[in-house]
Amino acid sequence: MRRTKRDFFVADVREILQADASECLSVNPLAQFSLSDARPDNEFRFMVADAEISSRLGNFGSAKMGMSAGDGESFERCFWEPQNLPPNWDFLQSSADEGNVYSGRSLIIHWQNENGRIVALAESVKHLNHAAQNWQRGRPFWQKRGLVINKFGGYCLYEGDKFDSRCMVYVPDKPEYLLPILSFFHAGGFSAALGEMDDSLALGSPATVEAVPFDLGEWEELARTRFPDGLPEPYSADPTQWLFHGHPCYAASGTELHVALARLAGYRWPAETDASMRLSSEARARIAEVATLPSADADGLLPLNPLLGERGLADRLRTWCAAAWGKAWTADTEATLITAACERANPHYS
Repeated sequence: MRRTKRDFFVADVREILQADASECLSVNPLAQFSLSDARPDNEFRFMVADAEISSRLGNFGSAKMGMSAGDGESFERCFWEPQNLPPNWDFLQSSADEGNVYSGRSLIIHWQNENGRIVALAESVKHLNHAAQNWQRGRPFWQKRGLVINKFGGYCLYEGDKFDSRCMVYVPDKPEYLLPILSFFHAGGFSAALGEMDDSLALGSPATVEAVPFDLGEWEELARTRFPDGLPEPYSADPTQWLFHGHPCYAASGTELHVALARLAGYRWPAETDASMRLSSEARARIAEVATLPSADADGLLPLNPLLGERGLADRLRTWCAAAWGKAWTADTEATLITAACERANPHYS
């Protein structure tokens, strides 16, 4: 069993009971045991109050698990499934993608202003200790800013939306703490500290996040260098994110033709139609530019082959893209975009 004088160690209860008291004390005479972070199979996490650790993330904020409505298949959708975001549906933040500070924004939830099917399900099974009782979990963090933290270590910025149980959210006590804490995650400091605390692959609970050692002064200095312009503003080039601006020319590599085809069929992204959504100035500029692109097909019906006087889809898409890309469209652009789309779908494509 691994024992260190760092923050935590994990031990089997049966081994603790069988161990000699002096052996336990040799780990750290200041050891304080807590069963607040239980593990399966009689494993528990025990806090070690190491005098060398002066502060932790829990000194500067708190973490919470996200909601569980008890029937995700019924209550959750991807935002692109309906033509537009329907009434009574809210955005639902989920787990982050590695290396992207604005991600995990693909889902919506049938919220119905807290007066619909989710509430009815929770009420109907309240005597069963059902997962649906967690439909409001994380509520104190809604409308606040912080960090989304995956159970397996990924992270992104949190903008106050409802968030699901696939992730946790950490909200700092003061807004000025967020940038150094983001820098701590961005530079790998959180993952490194967590690895010293715990050998397991997944975060056990919000208490684990709060117990990670963190030196605010050190990371404030590094944040000024790493993020000289402050916190990154909301922006995404990924069309699977509701923050996406909708412009195919500035979409993530390999998705440009998908975005162009969606626009030709009449689809628009939530960021284009939601004036209240917080976005970067760059995203707003892209949205303004995309409004000048060629209009969509009148009825959204795009036959693959020429039919009843309409051109085939390939020809229409080619013409639309040439107008959208303007002078940047060359004889090689089409082949480049097709290759990028194939490589995204199959990394081994050549």
